[in-house]
Order: sequence, then structure tokens, then C-alpha cells
Amino acid sequence: MLNILAQHPIKATAASLGGAGVSTIEALTPPLQFAVAVGSLIIVCLTIIIKLRELIRGSK
Repeated sequence: MLNILAQHPIKATAASLGGAGVSTIEALTPPLQFAVAVGSLIIVCLTIIIKLRELIRGSK
């Protein structure tokens, strides 16, 4: 296990944070779960839009 952590620290960190995120969301009430999901979706969409704009502006 420690060997895997040493070889892939980013993957190990992402996996542990993912597990913590799932535990946190399960503890929330359904309306808060919905709010967290909508907020996350908005952040992901805005990030995609910003990256696409950077690619388009960079190619001109």
C-alpha cells in the first residue's frame, strides 16, 4: 500500500478525497445534497466554458 502511495501520490490523494466527499454528501439532507450537486455542476460547466474560451482565443 505504501509503495502505491509513493508511486502515485496524486491518484492516492484523489481517491481519499473522493471517499471523504461521498461520506460527507451521505450525511447531508436531500435538499442540501441537491444544492451541492447543482453547485458542483455550475462550477464544472463554468470551468469548461473558461477553458474553451482560452483555447479559442489562443488559436487565433
